[in-house]
Amino acid sequence: MPITQEELDSFYQIASERVQNAGVDSPEELFELWRLLNPTSAERTKIDATIERGIRDIDAGRHRPVREVTEELRQKHGVPTE
Repeated sequence: MPITQEELDSFYQIASERVQNAGVDSPEELFELWRLLNPTSAERTKIDATIERGIRDIDAGRHRPVREVTEELRQKHGVPTE
């Protein structure tokens, strides 16, 4: 599928901002960043489904507080608390 002008403009804007503000290591890094910020429709569908599944889990009570999970992992792996 050929690139659209809108996609090219989006890439240019992201690349320009990144080069001016944060520096860049490579063109590949710019492309990876652009891809993260502009998922394909298939990727967006997968992301949306994952988020919806997470919300259903929360609504059904299938979740644990992050502090509890973090503490459990620290103890399991011998990582001291900060």
